[in-house]
This record gives sequence, C-alpha cells and structure tokens, in this order.
Amino acid sequence: MSFSPPRRFEEVSLKVAGQIELHPLAVTVLEEARVHTKAQHLWFVVRRKSGMTIEAELAADGHEVQKRSLPLSAAPAHVRTVVDVAIRENTNLVVDSTAGDDRFASLPAFQDTPAALLTVPVTMPGAPGKVLAVLHMSRDAGDGCFDAEDVQFLTRLAPNLGVSVLNALKVGLYIKKIEQQQKQLRESEQASPRCERCGAPTDENGTSATPYPKLPTDDGNATLSPAEIAHFIERGKDARKVLHDLGNHLNGAVLASEEVVEMLSESRLLQVQKAFEIIKEEGDNLSNFFRDDPRAKLWPEYTARALDGLTSEYETMHGDIQGVVKYLQIMKEIIYDYQSRAINSDMGQS
Repeated sequence: MSFSPPRRFEEVSLKVAGQIELHPLAVTVLEEARVHTKAQHLWFVVRRKSGMTIEAELAADGHEVQKRSLPLSAAPAHVRTVVDVAIRENTNLVVDSTAGDDRFASLPAFQDTPAALLTVPVTMPGAPGKVLAVLHMSRDAGDGCFDAEDVQFLTRLAPNLGVSVLNALKVGLYIKKIEQQQKQLRESEQASPRCERCGAPTDENGTSATPYPKLPTDDGNATLSPAEIAHFIERGKDARKVLHDLGNHLNGAVLASEEVVEMLSESRLLQVQKAFEIIKEEGDNLSNFFRDDPRAKLWPEYTARALDGLTSEYETMHGDIQGVVKYLQIMKEIIYDYQSRAINSDMGQS
C-alpha cells in the first residue's frame, strides 16, 4: 500500500478517537503527526463559535508552546496566511519550499529560512464544504520536503479526526452545562430553606416556592430531590463515557473492515485467475506451450508469487475479521455492563 502500514494507521486513529476533550485531542494529533512526518513546528486550529482558534502548538523540540486556545488572529503572520489559504481553498496545501511560492515567499518569517509546508483541512462530518479544523506543519526546506506518504497518511486520518473534533466540541458543551446545573443546584441549596418531605425550597410559610422539576409519574405531582438530581447528572456522565467507549471500538471495527475491503479490491486472486486462464486457453496444446512458449518459463514463478500473496492476504484479513468480532463483543459487553449498572442504580434510588 502507498500509505503508512495499516496497523500504524489504526493505532493512531484509535489514539485520536480515545481523546474525549478537545485540547488533549489536539496535542495527541500533533504529537502523532510530528512522529510520522518529522515536522519541526506544528499547529492545530479549530473552528469554535467565536471563530478559528489555535487549540495546540508544538515547537521543534516537541514541547507544547501554549496550553490554552487562542484566536487565530493572535498567531504569527505566516501561520495565519497559510491557514487562511488552506481554509479558503479547502484542499491540502503542500509546498516544497516557500521560496518558490509567490503566496508565501514575501512573508518575513520565510525570507531568511524558506520552509516546507504541509497543511491539511479537516472538514465537518457530513458537510465537506465546511472546514472544521486545520492541521498545519512546517520544517526548514533545507531538511527536505514532505513526501506523498506524509500527505496520504494525514489525508486518510482527516475524516476520523473530523468526527473526533466534533464529538470533543459537543462534550465540552455538555460538561459546561452539567457544571452550570451543579452550580445552580449548590447555590439553590445554600440559599433556600427546605421542605422536610421532598427537600424542595420553601418560602417563609413553609410552602414550596420553586419546586424541583417534575418526575414523569402518572399523577405528575412528584418532584426531584437534590439527591435525585445529582443521581441523574451522574447517569448522564456515565452514559457519555459509554458512548465515548463505544465510539472508540466502533472506529476500530470500521478501520479493520475498510482494510479488508481494500485488500479485496487489490487481491492477488485476479493474478491467479489470469495465470490459469493462460492454461485454459492452450487446451490440448499444453505440451507445446510448456516446451515452446516463453511465457511458460515465467508461469511457475508467477503463480507461486500470486499464491504466496493470497496466503498473506488471507492471514491479514483473517486477523482483521477477528478484530471486528472482538470490537463488536467489547461493545456488547459495554452496553450490557451499562444496562446492569443503570438498573442497579435505579433500584437503589427507589
């Protein structure tokens, strides 16, 4: 295959999928990209509601430059310019040397030391026209340019990365909402007297002033106590973790399945079929074919190589299919475990 070995790609994809929060995700992506491409300086830019922000940056020594998101406008001019071009054109930007590219040659950062650039836009899942994030990296042009394998590796990673970025942004919103609800709950508990029966706030006459949310019961009159609200918040956190774990293993199953499909499309089986079609065409003339035809001298070696390739394909696909079964079994166990814990937790609340 022309891109990085499948196992290496699968390992990186699973590492990326394993990050549920945006900043650790961005750092993981940059660290893996640096290992693969030998880039000297890397940036990960993400689209937030406030605009494009630099979520992480790695320096030449591999250390993180800043540990919080900053607006893209605060980035150096050469970074802003390159990222803007990648967003506007929504395509991979591969520059062997900025000295030979009119778009960047005049930038002060590149005048003394021309750079090789590789910038990969990450689009919104289901909306390929909208750039969700940008992975940008550079190194001194004198150290060599980024090659086709670098580009293909990151291009293949980009769709999975888009899903992970979108999920991380959603998780960030969920965490923020949960923290706000917990803060409101604490403030409410501290500020108001409590009903002895249900724990809801009461006025000076002991009447429920701002009752807690209604439970979905038949009479519609039951209210949630602080403990019950906390219980449902914990259930929400637990469910979020379950979805995250399921996503990781589903991603692994998808990657293994894609590898099987790709190997089938490039299978040595066609070569074996072609070798035996030659024999079939000769029919009753096989003795003359093996004695006089120049192709006959190559036929045994050609067939042996094709059969060896088939054996290797079988072993790889067999391992991938076993991997899919393993991932599905793990997902089944995750769901069963969550259901069991949820039932036990609900029974404990009743």
